[in-house]
Amino acid sequence: MQTSFSFARVMFFSSMAAMIHGLFPFLFVKTGSNNIKMLYTRMVTHRSQTMSSGQG
Repeated sequence: MQTSFSFARVMFFSSMAAMIHGLFPFLFVKTGSNNIKMLYTRMVTHRSQTMSSGQG
């Protein structure tokens, strides 16, 4: 549950940054893509750890 809330928190703040970027294109230029890359890396790392431990 903690992992899902941490993902939701990052996605929420990324969406806020994307809305501000829509109004002011010079702000938060890389924030959304950097957060998506970070979340993807966390997800893949966690998935490989879960699969190697025999869960899932």
